[in-house]
Amino acid sequence: MAQEIWGEIKEAIKQTVGANNFNTWIAPLNFCEIENGVAVFEVPTNFIGNYVAQNFSDVL
Repeated sequence: MAQEIWGEIKEAIKQTVGANNFNTWIAPLNFCEIENGVAVFEVPTNFIGNYVAQNFSDVL
């Protein structure tokens, strides 16, 4: 169920950040779980993880 909701959330994020930012920074994220009310993601590289945390944490 969480993966289905994540799919819906990704579409909303895409509208907010634009297709280029979404495809570059958000699409590579792999949603893992909600832990203590915080979404946990796997990221392909530390660089992407750091960039997303610094620039998109408000929309995630």
